[in-house]
Amino acid sequence: MTAPKQIIYLPNTETYNLWAPTYDTDGNILQAIDDHQLRQHLLLSTLSSLLSTSPNTLTITDLGAGTGRATLALLSTLSTLLLQSPLSQPLHLQITLLDASTSMLSLARTKISAFTTSIPTLPNLELTTTYHVHDIALPLPRGISKANLLLSTLVLEHLPLSSFFATLVEALKPDGMGVVTNMHSDMGATAVNAAWAAEEREQERSRAATATGAGFVDVQGRKVRAEVDFRHEEGEVESVARGKGLTVGERGEVVVTEGMLGEDDGEGSGRGEGQGDGIRLGLRGRKWVGTKVWVGWVFRRGSEC
Repeated sequence: MTAPKQIIYLPNTETYNLWAPTYDTDGNILQAIDDHQLRQHLLLSTLSSLLSTSPNTLTITDLGAGTGRATLALLSTLSTLLLQSPLSQPLHLQITLLDASTSMLSLARTKISAFTTSIPTLPNLELTTTYHVHDIALPLPRGISKANLLLSTLVLEHLPLSSFFATLVEALKPDGMGVVTNMHSDMGATAVNAAWAAEEREQERSRAATATGAGFVDVQGRKVRAEVDFRHEEGEVESVARGKGLTVGERGEVVVTEGMLGEDDGEGSGRGEGQGDGIRLGLRGRKWVGTKVWVGWVFRRGSEC
């Protein structure tokens, strides 16, 4: 029997600074699913709704932006929509990215700059991006404009629900929308209870928060985990959101299926060619077959909250 990997817990910011160089390429199945669901579902619907009002300005906040995955998905989706239906009047798109990890945010800046120079020019669209190193567990920095749309993807597990949704409400304009995704609580429960995580369970008994497994394997073969992680139940998430005055949209969930596995692409990315509704996970997803692993919502701030 293979000995379990050593597990080390580090402050969240330090964890993500160390994870940054491999974050987008280490074959994490949640990121693959998240990218697909954002591009094919959540962002299509929210951007279509926002553009239907013919705004002059759209303000977007990416809370816990990391390497810019969600913003890149948004820009890609927006580009597709505008190539199909060009703007009839000027639109200023203002995007603010917030993250505590300087390494992650530096990658975001590089990736977004490269993307925006590679796509066709979109008539009538002006894009402004700003980047702030900011601990998202704290109130928003002064001077951040309230947003029509807030993105917060695979971040919720690191924060208490009450403080997260207080920040979401603070960040949004009246009638603004928040796209929020997270590791499903079923995946967190499986990670804590599975036999292959026996050593981790022993360590977890002394921890105040319930670990969901956010982390990576470093070059020494150790599991590096963020110190602050919560396994939020979906019903509790929705209850707290409603308590803050938010309207809760339909919950989207993804269960890993055999069709999502396919074969590995040979490059160690874990992203194979599976036929699971367009989601490609590679063989790394096999241990999660039959498990709900991802959940996402669109929340809307009321005009009075």
